[in-house]
Amino acid sequence: MNTETSSSGSGIGAADPLLPQACAWIARLHAAGEHVLPYPVSRLQHRFRLGYSRAWALAEALERRGEW
Repeated sequence: MNTETSSSGSGIGAADPLLPQACAWIARLHAAGEHVLPYPVSRLQHRFRLGYSRAWALAEALERRGEW
């Protein structure tokens, strides 16, 4: 399974099935008053048990959507 993001910006991050879950998780963090999220890739890795490449692609997708 290729987890890298392509140079065009579309890749596993944009179509990742975890994207809705990650958006909901970030919404819960914001609702709890945590508006600054340091170390986003590490937090995604820990929360969703992901490797670095997939967590990075997911973080990029979240940023493009304005969630992060």
